[in-house]
Amino acid sequence: MESKGKLDDDATALLKSPGTEAVTSQVDADAKQTADETSSALTDLSRLHRGLIVCCVCLAVFSVSFNLGTLGPFFFKAALAKNPGAGAGYHTAIGAVFSFSHLAGLFIGPLIVHDLPNIGSKQVLVLATGTMGSASLLFSALNSISDWKVFLAYSYVIRFIVGAALLGTTIPAMTYLTQMYPGSLGFVNSCMTTSLSLGHAFGTLLSGALYDIGGFMLPFIVTGIVGLLASLSVALVVLDIDKLALEQRSGVAEKQVRTLALLRYPWTWFLLVLTAFVTLAYCAVEALLGQRMRSEFGVSPAIIGTALALLFTLSVVLAPLVGKVLDRGWNTYVILAVAQSLMALGCILVGPAPGLRLPSSLTLVFISMLPLGIGRVMAIVGCPVALAQFLQEAGVGTVGETRVALIGLYRTCLAAGFVAGPLIMSPLVSVLNFPAAFGLLGLVYLALALLIVTLKWSGTLASKVKLLFGARASVDREQ
Repeated sequence: MESKGKLDDDATALLKSPGTEAVTSQVDADAKQTADETSSALTDLSRLHRGLIVCCVCLAVFSVSFNLGTLGPFFFKAALAKNPGAGAGYHTAIGAVFSFSHLAGLFIGPLIVHDLPNIGSKQVLVLATGTMGSASLLFSALNSISDWKVFLAYSYVIRFIVGAALLGTTIPAMTYLTQMYPGSLGFVNSCMTTSLSLGHAFGTLLSGALYDIGGFMLPFIVTGIVGLLASLSVALVVLDIDKLALEQRSGVAEKQVRTLALLRYPWTWFLLVLTAFVTLAYCAVEALLGQRMRSEFGVSPAIIGTALALLFTLSVVLAPLVGKVLDRGWNTYVILAVAQSLMALGCILVGPAPGLRLPSSLTLVFISMLPLGIGRVMAIVGCPVALAQFLQEAGVGTVGETRVALIGLYRTCLAAGFVAGPLIMSPLVSVLNFPAAFGLLGLVYLALALLIVTLKWSGTLASKVKLLFGARASVDREQ
């Protein structure tokens, strides 16, 4: 025991010795210098070169989202043709195809966060977009399969690959842009939201028209070519940021500890749940609205694609505005509360909910896309900003210090919402009906909005009361 105590004392003395402290200080200084060099290498580029890099990175994100938005207008029709007499269970299995791609995010996201610093953002971007393009070309042969069981199994496999490509694109893309624009998280997230929404809008809008023109194969051939071109553009234009990977590798253990420490805060979990709910509604709409419009109104895939494209076009237009507003210091939680309220209104109108006594019409479906789209973009841009603000307030670290872990956590929670949307809403629609199920979801979003307002108001009030009583105690002590 005495020998062990002596060894511990010797180890402590060694750690506190001037030589060891000097080495530690030198390592920290070298890491800081490497980070400064990396940031300088990216921020000192010409405006044209920076613009080309941003465009190529956004094109990579666009290409994957373009692929994901392709299924909505016609996949239900193609899948039902394989098994015409199927019941509600088969409908649920078809709806699960939409969310299965995002199930990959729950597994791939943490792996990317762990290995991205060692591999590099550019390499992951090239690999992910190239994989997505190849998988899309493989998906074009799906309709030649006559057995509905093999048809669904093939769909699940390809969609899982595309989902992995989505996380393999968005996480390194956000990491790269955050490094280029370290003080503008709102701008970075607006670029990502615009690219994702534009991809979904084009996917749903063009795929319906391409399906009417060339059948099942043509939409996936187009998306596959776009993905391969995006991979090539990233490989040729985007700078290799191995210095950034080296800098992050030197501090990866500390960042992981800080992120795990963040998860001890209840407010973090609330923000993560809120992030998952951002995608739950519109993924459920994407999976289920097409079948309802086709059965109730008898519309073509092109009309369905137009309705879904309106949902994402609003994000394209509003995402830069929301990002600029957040970067100027507006209250993030007010924006999030308004976003949840608008999404509640959209869910209630798309049915419409039974208590409204509104006639179901195609016009009302298009009107409901407006609050859903506006609320979606406000929430999807605002949630990571709120997480970053909480990181700093809790003393966990700045955005620059924890960007990979923060972005990975955010994108993984978005993927969880994508998975939950169809898996929850498909059985709920079968048990209840479409208007009642989405009316119930609207009430959930309204409850989230009230919860945000209540928690932030109560927290602000408690801080003011504490400050007031602290000031009074100080006066009493002086007297």
